[in-house]
Amino acid sequence: MDAQAKELNRLLSIVAAPGGSRCLRGLPNPNIVLHGGSGTGKTMLLKKIAESGWGTVLRIQPKDKLSEIQEVFQRAKLQQPSIVLIDQFERLIDKERNNRGAVILAICEALDDLALEAERKGVAPKVAVIAACMDYTVDIPSDLKEPQRFTYDIYLPLPDPASRKDILASCDLAVDPEEENDLLSYLGERTHAYNGKDLVRLVQCARHLSFIPEEQLSPPTQNPDIAADLNALAIDTPSAPHEPTYTTTRSHYEAALKVIRPSAMHDINLRPPPLRWSDIGGQDAVKTSLRRAVRISNESPSILSRYFDRPPKGFLLYGPPGCSKTMAAQAMATESGLNFLAVKGAELLNMYVGESERAVRALFQRAREVAPSIIFFDEIDSIGGQRHGFGNSGGAGKGGGGTTSGLNVLTTLLNEMDGFEALQGVVVLAATNRPQALDPALLRPGRFDDLIYVSPPDEDARKAIFKGVSEKRLMHEDVDIDALARETEGYSGAEIKGICAVAGVAAYDRFINSAGEGLGITMEDMRKAIASQKRQITPEMIRGFEEWEKQFRRL
Repeated sequence: MDAQAKELNRLLSIVAAPGGSRCLRGLPNPNIVLHGGSGTGKTMLLKKIAESGWGTVLRIQPKDKLSEIQEVFQRAKLQQPSIVLIDQFERLIDKERNNRGAVILAICEALDDLALEAERKGVAPKVAVIAACMDYTVDIPSDLKEPQRFTYDIYLPLPDPASRKDILASCDLAVDPEEENDLLSYLGERTHAYNGKDLVRLVQCARHLSFIPEEQLSPPTQNPDIAADLNALAIDTPSAPHEPTYTTTRSHYEAALKVIRPSAMHDINLRPPPLRWSDIGGQDAVKTSLRRAVRISNESPSILSRYFDRPPKGFLLYGPPGCSKTMAAQAMATESGLNFLAVKGAELLNMYVGESERAVRALFQRAREVAPSIIFFDEIDSIGGQRHGFGNSGGAGKGGGGTTSGLNVLTTLLNEMDGFEALQGVVVLAATNRPQALDPALLRPGRFDDLIYVSPPDEDARKAIFKGVSEKRLMHEDVDIDALARETEGYSGAEIKGICAVAGVAAYDRFINSAGEGLGITMEDMRKAIASQKRQITPEMIRGFEEWEKQFRRL
């Protein structure tokens, strides 16, 4: 936060400068908005400003009446040099407030009056108004961003590894002093996306866990039984006082990391279903590409500069329905351990006008804050459809070009992927069944760099899928997995699992009707299920995907 503090000092120096300083005449009042996510230090900075001695400190509270707000500005004008502090500014001008318009107008008029007074006297401004809010773009109305009103904004990002280490060093880790520096370095790197409050909670949690034997820190292997736990509960008699010892260890902090998650991720789909690459049959080329993507996102810039001018950051999975595109994204997130931000394209369009674009910007901003991370757009054709021609033919294409809202969302997505702000440590992953519907601008190198065809499973992959399902089911000894794999040429992975489910129903019905003496799932059950399952992937569909792959594949 050093850079932000220096910028504040520079702007506030105007208030303390000599009144007749020629170089400061005509400058706008140092009215500043501090903005950033929860726990990034906004309130702490306001407190530091209040203690700094720049001038008389006055405060406006979120619940203040209109008359009280006007009175604060009058006092600031009379008691120059002065500073007006407004914490939680978004609550003061909340859209649910009955007189919101009158409050905004009163603040605008007060700021204009202060600027006019300084200009009329020909002196440097002697009143600074500093407000703090979560989101400058959303929380501050355009009227308040006019010249001479809130002229400056200072963004407070989540702390980087060095800052996190400094914050943790200010806490009492309660560890052996000889181990403290190594632990600080370890935690500084492990706490991506944690804010200051999160780090304090992490230390508190680890210290609480230090009272639990280390062998009990691992997650339970069975579901907890609350009633049994309560019956077994006993309160120990307090032991005699003893000399304090260093009992908190790295193991306690590793356990605490599993409990205390970063606040920035509380409203995000952080944990995908726990799928692993071994759960997906075949698709070796897909797995190789996605493993490389994760490696690149974690690689040092010095290494990457040897091989790339601009490292690939966008990866598009395309192919027929049911061929493990979404599962591959989930396995990538599970195996890599990166923060996972998932959204369906259609969900972004089911919003009020302007909300969709805001949601896209917020998604990318959050991904930067919690990097290393993965953004996953499922059904991206809903928002990335072509702006001309194809966009009029159906639902998927319409997302990009059929409506003004869809076009705005597509434009916002293109801008974010262009990297107006660096996407360092962020992998953008998307999936579609309709690559032909995507706007060509999305497919340009620098946006989706690697276009990965997820084909229907080959015979070995189908065999792996059948084997994976059979290991979890009661199968009759006559089931021939090799034969099943040969007989399901052209079926998707989802269809093969559907076949197993239908066969399971038949075997279960037989089990019920035979008073519990069923034989399990038989080969006949499986073949009947195959006959009942219509193959959805046509040869024409496959040829279309393969032709598109030949045209666009780059890596």
